[in-house]
Amino acid sequence: MPAKIVIIAGPNQGQTYPLTEGLKITVGRGDAANIKLMDSAVSRAHCTIEHTPRATLVKDAGSKSGIKVNGKHVTEQAIINGDIIYLGSSQLRFDQDIPAKSKGDDEEATNPEELRKLSGTKLAHFDIKEVVAVGNSGLVFRAHDFKEDREVALKVYLPAFAENDEDLQRFIRAVKTMLPMRHPNLVTLYGGGKTGPYCWMAMELVEGESLTETIARIGKKGKIDWKPAMRVVLGLARGLYYIHNEKIIHRSLSPGNILFSKGGVPKLGSLILAKALSGALAKDVTVGGDFLGDVRYLAPEQVGAGGPVDGRADIYALGTLIYAMLTGKPPFQGKTPLETATWILRREPRELRDADPEIPEALEKIVLKMLAKKPDDRYQSAADVLMDLENIPIFDPKAAPKLVEPEDVDE
Repeated sequence: MPAKIVIIAGPNQGQTYPLTEGLKITVGRGDAANIKLMDSAVSRAHCTIEHTPRATLVKDAGSKSGIKVNGKHVTEQAIINGDIIYLGSSQLRFDQDIPAKSKGDDEEATNPEELRKLSGTKLAHFDIKEVVAVGNSGLVFRAHDFKEDREVALKVYLPAFAENDEDLQRFIRAVKTMLPMRHPNLVTLYGGGKTGPYCWMAMELVEGESLTETIARIGKKGKIDWKPAMRVVLGLARGLYYIHNEKIIHRSLSPGNILFSKGGVPKLGSLILAKALSGALAKDVTVGGDFLGDVRYLAPEQVGAGGPVDGRADIYALGTLIYAMLTGKPPFQGKTPLETATWILRREPRELRDADPEIPEALEKIVLKMLAKKPDDRYQSAADVLMDLENIPIFDPKAAPKLVEPEDVDE
């Protein structure tokens, strides 16, 4: 589909650059840049943009100040129509022509960007504010719940999310199941429902950053020292242990849906979608040939190996998160989602201690077992993972270096 970059802020405001499928371009202020910006805050080669039939990827090219997509720091991300890339004082909008739909089709049903018009309106008992996150199934807004007088994160799903009564009833059951769940390492669900064509859920507004942003902010060359990383890992493993005991599989653990409270407590997000995907909506690996979620953190059985997707897929995903924190990138990262999926199926991960010899052998052994290709070769339960992590005789968790100071949380 035809696509272009439009400069909407900065010295080059108003300029437009068409993108060619299969061609990777460089954005920066250097003479060799394909999109040359007259912005002193931009590096000579700041980022690259690659437009392919499957996805359009923006990637930091080693810039001094980094890049943001929709206000969030990233190192590499697939972008969709309307996304804003921030470089220095410049802002670049990605525009892509969407094929006209046949008469009677509702564009809102398939394009998350159509939901942006809800900003500044009311939905149920919420005043909807700005978009804070973009997903495949909908958008997350900051909102004020004027019934309970509190700020919330309001996720509004595409109308197609529950377009028939069976899917709607599954969503309602998922909300009812998740409402009583409380754990310090889970994002709390306040409620959910359907208003007009939109299913929605109101969640705890986690004001801290995502794991993606944490790695970008304090990581040394994109990675975190293994000791403070262990605090995060233990919190995530405890959250995973809790939801698995409740018979819930997450299915899409990735740095973007791991959030930190202001006090530094890591929290698992996107749980209601995981529960709602337990039935017919569980065709959650691809839609129209495109992978949902971040393919780099999916298990082999989710990208083509076949077999049931159960709690062991979450264990694999947790292993990829640990690997990414300790090495600066996930175990497999191809140039396209399809290439990444192929590597997940066919390649073995590089050993952790090759990237950092200070990583204990016991921790490396645990992570590599979590990343086994065959589910039967991995840990069979989150409880087993947690037990082995807690038994690593390497430091006192209370005295371990911290990413940020933890808050007091009632267990």
